[in-house]
Amino acid sequence: MSPPDQTSTTKTVLGVAALGALATGVILVLLVIRVSALHVSGNGSLVHGFEHPKGAVQTILATSDGQIVAALARDPSLSHLEAINGGPREFAYRAMRPVPAYLAWLLSVGQRGWVPGALIALAILGGGAIAAVGAVLFVRHGVPARFGIVAALLPGALTSLRGLIPEAGGVAVVIGGWIFAKQGRLWLGVLLLSLGGLWRETLLVVPAVLVLTTLWETRSVRAAAPFLVPFAVFAGWAAFVRERAGAWPWSASAGRLAAPFVGIVKDVSYWKNTAALEILAIVATAALIVLAVRRRDELAPLMVGYGVLGTILGPVVWHTWADWGRVLLPLHLMGLVVLVRARYVVRDTARAG
Repeated sequence: MSPPDQTSTTKTVLGVAALGALATGVILVLLVIRVSALHVSGNGSLVHGFEHPKGAVQTILATSDGQIVAALARDPSLSHLEAINGGPREFAYRAMRPVPAYLAWLLSVGQRGWVPGALIALAILGGGAIAAVGAVLFVRHGVPARFGIVAALLPGALTSLRGLIPEAGGVAVVIGGWIFAKQGRLWLGVLLLSLGGLWRETLLVVPAVLVLTTLWETRSVRAAAPFLVPFAVFAGWAAFVRERAGAWPWSASAGRLAAPFVGIVKDVSYWKNTAALEILAIVATAALIVLAVRRRDELAPLMVGYGVLGTILGPVVWHTWADWGRVLLPLHLMGLVVLVRARYVVRDTARAG
């Protein structure tokens, strides 16, 4: 690619990022208006202080895991175990995802009352970031970067906005790390992969796949070793949480992991009226993985890795699309790229014919 083309692509990616952030901001405004109009009451079951939320933003946080991020952002030293219901084990489990909370703490400059606003800013920035990363993935696949805006509108990204859970930002960070690693900027990639693992532990699937594929391609432990760094960083943080909370983060994972396919089977009866849509979404996701593998797409190993993760998610995660869609957001982003690329190949072939 010539320098002018590179400059043009960079401008387009930045434009897509701005549109992603704008779209996310508009959706959040509509969400706040809707919650204000309906006077929704938060359940406050996860964090003390959210039992009777005041205002739309507090209510949004109180109805989801967003209240956990807010609580940790107000307690960066992890000193107040009593803030989170469920005891030390639940506190440790929640505290193993520190990056969103620390970013909210930084954006709020340590002011407790500014944390909700900081989480809104994080959500908007995350929408722009995942759109930008999606744009880069599309360009790598020979598809116009403008399609990246769809990444910010994927179901997992949208459902995370309902509780101001900054999922999109984490996905953008870890996929960005994968891109940099593929481009030869190894240690910048490793840094982002490490941050991704501390954003959400399921994002460690990406460096895990990189370890396996690097070993397969190079037969060199030395070449694969840098991708073990994110696991060392995560282990170090887990040890710190253990020291602060008196429990390991994974000690409260009951119901969140299960034997292969058990979580899906147990939740079939729970879905009731939505069962057909849930099953259709699962089948479509599996079909995207098959499509990527058949086309030998560079994203196929990552998609298979997340497919394997999906089979061992527990019934707590498979309860609703909003839950498993967030966890498998990286898979759906990559599936979107593979699907659009396949459509472009078909269209280009038809034109050539």
